[in-house]
Amino acid sequence: MSAVTPIPPAVRRRAAVVISIAVCVVLAASIALAVVGWLQDARPDEPEPVAVGESFRIGDFEFVVTGAHMVDDADGVYLPRDDDGETDQDVRALVAAVEVTNVSDTPWLGVTATSAVHAPDDAGIVGDANDDTDSAALFSADGHLVDVLNPGVTVRGTYGWAQDRRWRGEEITLQFTDLRWVENDPFSLDDRRWAVTDRLTHTVTVPVEAIEADAP
Repeated sequence: MSAVTPIPPAVRRRAAVVISIAVCVVLAASIALAVVGWLQDARPDEPEPVAVGESFRIGDFEFVVTGAHMVDDADGVYLPRDDDGETDQDVRALVAAVEVTNVSDTPWLGVTATSAVHAPDDAGIVGDANDDTDSAALFSADGHLVDVLNPGVTVRGTYGWAQDRRWRGEEITLQFTDLRWVENDPFSLDDRRWAVTDRLTHTVTVPVEAIEADAP
């Protein structure tokens, strides 16, 4: 049997260097691909523009925006009242008419659908509604607050915000953000629900009509 020829130390050192370089190249390439993927995921998607009267879906809800109008809202349906029961004379209500359908087989709170709807940033919105829908709620056409959306039910209603009376414009752009499904929430223990996100998914540009009457 022939003896095994030992590998010279210089050759072993060169091989170790080559292997180390190859590992570093593979590792660098993997990191680069991961960074590119993260940047692509982190890049905000362009929201889809939707026409008035066109339906679109977010989570378990289908939305259709049918119009928008400005009203005095003297009854305080959308505007807060002061201690004397009066509404601020410097603001009026901007009201968006919508149809919201629960397309799932599970009842959901009306506020779940509302969390996807955001006040337009081009319409002179004042107060807490400047950034979100804290002062907005889904009202049915007869003026009642929608607490629960049952499966398959369509509510024809409105969202409303306080608007600076000095605002002048012919149209507004409503904004809708995505809802994220939460299967398990170890922090709040509020499992199997839809949670609001910051990802803007749809916009609807709506002509605005001034109505000389109280909101429904």
